[in-house]
Amino acid sequence: MLSARLLCALVEVRDYVMERIILKGFVVVPDDDLDVVILAFPEHIKNTQNEIGCLVFEVTQDKSDTNKLHVYEEFIDKAAFDLWTSQTLLDTD
Repeated sequence: MLSARLLCALVEVRDYVMERIILKGFVVVPDDDLDVVILAFPEHIKNTQNEIGCLVFEVTQDKSDTNKLHVYEEFIDKAAFDLWTSQTLLDTD
């Protein structure tokens, strides 16, 4: 409950003081890996959205090229993004 209140407070401050970090792009996944990646994304999306400082994290599959995944992310500031990035890098196997 405390983390939810903290996130709301940070979002409000961000609107007036801090600059958001917005990332928009895509990833092309090889055919051999596509099924595994698609199955893993719901959990990855949920975990990322639950990170303090993450405002938006969306992944959508391209309608004409199923190997292309569009990614859109918003974080309250660079510090939140850097924290998420460092944790993500540590989680890779």
